[in-house]
Amino acid sequence: MKIVLLLELLLLPLVFVRGGDDAFEPHKVALVATGAAVLGALALARLLARAESQGVGATLRSAAARSRRSLRNDPAGSALLLFLASSVLSTIFSVHSGASLHGSSSRPAGLVTALALTTLYFASRRLAAAPRWLDRVALAVTIAAAAAAAYAVAQFLGLDPIGWSGAATFEGKTRVSGPLGHPNTLGAYLAMALPLTLLLASRTRSLAGRAAALATAALSIFVLAATLSRGAWLGAAAAAVTFAAVRFLAGRRPADAAPAAVAPRRGRIALLVAAALLAFLLPLATPMGAGFVTRLREVTDLNAPTTVSRIHLWRAGLAMLADRPLLGAGTDAFGILFPRYRTAEFWRLEWSASTDKAHNEAIQIAATQGVVGIAAAFLVVFLVARACLRVSRREGVDDRLGAAVAAASLAAWGVSSATGFSVAATGSLAAVVAGWAAGRARDGGGAEDFRRTMPESPARPSLVAWAVAALLVTGLWLSVVVPAWNAAFLGGRALGLSESDPRRIEGLERAAALAPWEARWSAELGRTHLTQAFAATGPSEAWQRLGGARGAYERAVRIAPENPEYRASLARVLAEQASYPDRTGGVSPRDAASALAAAMEADPHGANVLVLATQGYLRLGRLDDAHHAACRAARLYPDFAVPMLDIGSIALEEERYQAAVDTLYLSLGRSFRDASWMEATARGNLAYAYLQLGRYPYARDEAMRALLLDPRLEVALRTREEAERVLASQ
Repeated sequence: MKIVLLLELLLLPLVFVRGGDDAFEPHKVALVATGAAVLGALALARLLARAESQGVGATLRSAAARSRRSLRNDPAGSALLLFLASSVLSTIFSVHSGASLHGSSSRPAGLVTALALTTLYFASRRLAAAPRWLDRVALAVTIAAAAAAAYAVAQFLGLDPIGWSGAATFEGKTRVSGPLGHPNTLGAYLAMALPLTLLLASRTRSLAGRAAALATAALSIFVLAATLSRGAWLGAAAAAVTFAAVRFLAGRRPADAAPAAVAPRRGRIALLVAAALLAFLLPLATPMGAGFVTRLREVTDLNAPTTVSRIHLWRAGLAMLADRPLLGAGTDAFGILFPRYRTAEFWRLEWSASTDKAHNEAIQIAATQGVVGIAAAFLVVFLVARACLRVSRREGVDDRLGAAVAAASLAAWGVSSATGFSVAATGSLAAVVAGWAAGRARDGGGAEDFRRTMPESPARPSLVAWAVAALLVTGLWLSVVVPAWNAAFLGGRALGLSESDPRRIEGLERAAALAPWEARWSAELGRTHLTQAFAATGPSEAWQRLGGARGAYERAVRIAPENPEYRASLARVLAEQASYPDRTGGVSPRDAASALAAAMEADPHGANVLVLATQGYLRLGRLDDAHHAACRAARLYPDFAVPMLDIGSIALEEERYQAAVDTLYLSLGRSFRDASWMEATARGNLAYAYLQLGRYPYARDEAMRALLLDPRLEVALRTREEAERVLASQ
């Protein structure tokens, strides 16, 4: 048990697997679940061994009695089980139980994750009987923090051997993320690890070990500053304040320090504080200095763009709670419902970015598990804090210092999660540290008192007991953990391939089959089929791809009917199929138009929905409806180029060529956002409008510009040929 927990703490911050669109969190969560499964197998083997020697009935009665006695002595553990029960109920009554069980594909935090973290808590609580368990935790965490910080420094110096795409930036500078995948996550982990690293430094007897721990602390503080994560900075500050507060509330004990040693100790503390401030301010002397100052100012700036974005997320979470107050939307179901609550203001700030987290752990729990879940969560926090205070008042010096360190680490986790969210590395560390505090607080906290609540040592499990335990747990692991992990890996790897690569469709189909609860893979499969349909060389191929797109989007809508973009995408496919009236299995233009109208009604201000509706109406020849949707998008998002492109395309259909030129020219001065490839279409249509107006040099030049962006654009090819023919004849 001890080895499993320490390996989890050591590896979780460092593990990543390249090849998918998220190389970090899905694999870390799979590792947490695997460790919990191993711990479960160990516990089950011991239970079976006890059943072999005592009988099944006696074993079950004894286990139940011990559990009741154990939970009476551990109020925090009882509250944690209440929270787990809330997770179970929220999963059962979720808007999508499958997604709540497994969690989202990119940052899973479903019932499986909650169960795994609960297992880590109780395992650490049991190991807390060992006086040096927290020291061993500190050693594992310090090694992991040193490795993570060293990798982040390599990134800071431009020496990262891996070229990550989509790295977080600020004012043009890349923010370091280390092996945790995001600067905010790395900063939160280092803020939690710092108290434990300093604990290790204070208890290490060798000079070399103490120097290594202090060097790790200094490096961690520098990297913490370089992440530019305001939430992590506040978490580190909360850790320092909490440590001092717990030490103060605990009061002095005679054994703490002799009077003659007080002054030297205060001097060392002042020196450490000065060194920490120096390490934190070191980014000022680097090219990141200006961004560092800006982020410092934004700590209290409620008008900072990222702060405003979070406020929108918090409002969405509170609105979800208001709509489903008792059990919430379902464990980790925030991302499923968020598109329904996403406002036009959020679109203008973050554009098409969606999220599966509220970026506030309390609001996330409230939105997904309702008042029952958030009440249980606050009860856990209160009782763990009480356990830390109880341990801090003990006679043993080690326990008192450990309690202050545990409280500081947990405070860093809580405060950093107030503007972000917990992940596998931070959540596991919080569970283990909280388990230690609860374990030391039980029955007076002494090892002997603690052991009296533990079961008597059974006989060594037999081979049959080991085999049965391994078989049961492995079966559960293979059916629950492996499919989700495999789907995330295969689907993520497929998304890294070109949309014309047949392996992309194959990978997404396998991911959708492995994770039938995850709508994302079906939606991405539908988008890939639709893109290939537009690029098809013949009607038969295009029709086949449209059929694949329709089937995939219908599956996505069945899985997540709350997502309006999936509905709009399906309606767009139906509009395309309606242009093939002679094909078996097609749809009528009326049905396609009804589907487009329903999608707009479900999300009347979503930019993607409005664009899809406009293009669908254009394909159906319903120009008035297309114009209405495009004008609505242009009013909501005046800097967005695509609505102006669509309005110009409508003018072309109506043979209003001068109006088309004016509108299409305006579109080229705006942002195409995530649809930058449509600039080629805008220039091709502008070239065609110039051609119809007899402005042949302009038509030729715009057609050439369009072909530089898309050499296969048919309207640009025809326009260039016609313009060059006319100009050559003049």
